[in-house]
Amino acid sequence: WCFMCRKLKLLCIEDSKAEALLIQHTLSAWFDVSVVNTVSEAMAAINRKHHDVVLLDLHLPDGEGVEVFTKVSKVFETASHEKLPVVVYTSTLDEKLVRSLTDAGCEYVFAKGQKTLSELLGEIAKSILATTIERAGEVLHQCSAGSGVLLGGRGRNREQKRG
Repeated sequence: WCFMCRKLKLLCIEDSKAEALLIQHTLSAWFDVSVVNTVSEAMAAINRKHHDVVLLDLHLPDGEGVEVFTKVSKVFETASHEKLPVVVYTSTLDEKLVRSLTDAGCEYVFAKGQKTLSELLGEIAKSILATTIERAGEVLHQCSAGSGVLLGGRGRNREQKRG
């Protein structure tokens, strides 16, 4: 998985055509952006194609609120076999909703207008980087557990032979 090798795939789930076009236009230099307008379209898109990140509006014609986040993130995780970032970007945010989203596992929640799309791009990049680092740590842990060799073990073995 290489940032420089290909554009990252972003699934934008947004029912406002104007907002979706703005997001697509702004983020298309960095991402291969796919736009869907409903939860059911999102489920189909997630199962049909790999995505690196989801940008999710919580107010959709066929779903709303924390339930939308929970449904999308579970399907996203099941389809990709790993936890991938779902960034919530919605028009209505209050303290109770943020708390409910956080309790449901959402790490990235932003109100539309709270951040510019350029700032949002930075947050999306951070979410992808954090997920990538987490995955790399898991792989290193699995490798060291499976082989019985700890990182840096070769250097210690060489020094033990010298002494």
